[in-house]
Order: sequence, then structure tokens, then C-alpha cells
Amino acid sequence: RVLATALGDESLNVTTFMSGPPALEWLAGNTPDLITLDLMMPGMDGFEVLDALRRQDHLRDVPVLIITAKDIFPEDRERLNGRISAIIQKGPRQREELLLEVRETLNRRRLKASTGE
Repeated sequence: RVLATALGDESLNVTTFMSGPPALEWLAGNTPDLITLDLMMPGMDGFEVLDALRRQDHLRDVPVLIITAKDIFPEDRERLNGRISAIIQKGPRQREELLLEVRETLNRRRLKASTGE
């Protein structure tokens, strides 16, 4: 909720879900500019959500920012490799890191769209 508030304060339209299944249901009919995803969620972890996202053609190119308190081990990085834009560790600088990464990711996406890449 804190992150959703921070993003909303940046005049971004934010939709939040507490677990994977309702998020995937919403995403089946919507294409956001950016997805933030926690790796540790009840019922369905972030890795499973990411796998489901990549199976949906309209979501395949949507940037995903991972936000997590989980220690990221080499095998986790391998699973995420090439599938996400950034990993942000939860902590005292999380808000600033998230806002910076969101701005940079959205700017890259807009630039890519304007150049037709």
C-alpha cells in the first residue's frame, strides 16, 4: 500500500492486488505500461505470476519491476534473467529506488514506442 500511494503521488494510475490470481484475471483484459511484482505472495509466488505473464502475448513486452524482501540467490536471478526490468530490495531506500526505476522504465518504454522499436 505504501508503494501504491507513492506511485499515485506521482500522478500514475495504480491498480493493486494482494495475490497473483486476481491480478492475472485483471491483466487478461488489460495491458498496463508497467507491472510491479513481489516475489513473495500468498498462494502463488511472483515467479509463477511472471511465468503466467509471459504466456500472454499482450503482456510479453510489458516491463516488470520486482520488489522483494526475499534474498535473491543466483538460481533466482537465473529464473528472472531477461524477464524483468529491475529488482528493488525492500528497505529504507525502497521508495526512492522504486520511483526512480519507474520513471526510467516508463521513459524507455515511451522512447521505444515513439521510435517504433
